[in-house]
Amino acid sequence: MFLRSEVRSGMPRRGALGVCAVLGLMAMLGGGCRCQSGMQAFDVKVTPHLGASGDAANAPPVEVNLVGVSDEDYEKWLVYPVARYWSPRDPLRTGSKVYVMNFSHDSQEPVVLKKDDPIWSAWKEKGATHLFVVAFLPLVKDQGTADARRAEVTLDKCEWKGTSQLDFELHDDRVVSESKPGKP
Repeated sequence: MFLRSEVRSGMPRRGALGVCAVLGLMAMLGGGCRCQSGMQAFDVKVTPHLGASGDAANAPPVEVNLVGVSDEDYEKWLVYPVARYWSPRDPLRTGSKVYVMNFSHDSQEPVVLKKDDPIWSAWKEKGATHLFVVAFLPLVKDQGTADARRAEVTLDKCEWKGTSQLDFELHDDRVVSESKPGKP
């Protein structure tokens, strides 16, 4: 025989409600601990290592473009020929919000895009989820879709916990991301 204040489990009704409240609170708190995906602005440092292969005095300057790219445009940027990108009046390059860095072979000073630069707001408005770093290295021939003159990383804040700066190295023949998601 059950009393009105008990449920069939034998637990008093107040206890059952308390258990439900605790379980509900745990579910809400557990869900609150998950990271909400979204673009994060970072300091982006590009460190040149130029002139190691040849005559630095006669080497042309190197331009590097940083571009925030949306998921929608990601595949296009991933396979777009780098030689075409650097051609005069290329529509992908001229139609994008690009942050430009310039390097010379006689200076090995890093250049930093700061996380509070206005370009980050423009990229966020466009729905950027990835950062592409594309280097104009005129002595390097076209390499197809897996072109070492192009590097990319995700901008998803959930992938970069504890990271405030993304690091890239610029070499005579390639650009390399030194930052890896999940590793501060």
